[in-house]
Amino acid sequence: MDLDMAQIVAARHAPHDYYYDQYRHMERMYLPALFKTLDEYPPSRVLEIGPGWGTTAVWLADKGHDVTVMDLMPVGTFMTQELINAINITYVHFDIEDAPGPLDSGIGRFDLVIMTQVIPHLAWRPDRALRHVRQLMTPEAEFITSALDRKDYPDLDATFGDDWTSVPEWGTTDRCEDIVKCMYTKKAFEDLLHTEFDHVTIWKPTLSTVLFAKAKN
Repeated sequence: MDLDMAQIVAARHAPHDYYYDQYRHMERMYLPALFKTLDEYPPSRVLEIGPGWGTTAVWLADKGHDVTVMDLMPVGTFMTQELINAINITYVHFDIEDAPGPLDSGIGRFDLVIMTQVIPHLAWRPDRALRHVRQLMTPEAEFITSALDRKDYPDLDATFGDDWTSVPEWGTTDRCEDIVKCMYTKKAFEDLLHTEFDHVTIWKPTLSTVLFAKAKN
């Protein structure tokens, strides 16, 4: 399955037209590079945090991966139960900022964790969420994540600018509901990931405005 077909499947089950009319075009900024990277991995147990409308989950399931997705939004907001059933994945309704997973959920650990275009939107200081991500990984697992490159969006309004350390600690203030909390330069992104991971590789695909990173212990 290629990106076009994965988007067709996601659109077929989307609860409203925003996915087809707008969001699928934004996905094309980063999903081609993500799928090229993911093609290197054999079928394994994969967790995607912040799956959106499910395009990546559709693609992963078609490639034979055992897929779990985690989202703070309930089923039906973006991914529908019909899509979840159609591609035979597990949906966990939970906020990774609160803890690694729901109490007594038994979701276990994963060989690969993916969290693309999520970190800039986290309500609290993002190293907390990364700590929880690491706890969901097997010892040899890898973490793949991405964020828009700040230098390509100098005028984009971020609540806390490009300093992720200025974002409030979890639970210390009312939850900030602004869409973009923080933007990332390559150095800031690398510094953040190194708070939890020893080995970090950051790259930017040709003609892309997205920074990608692989991280592992």
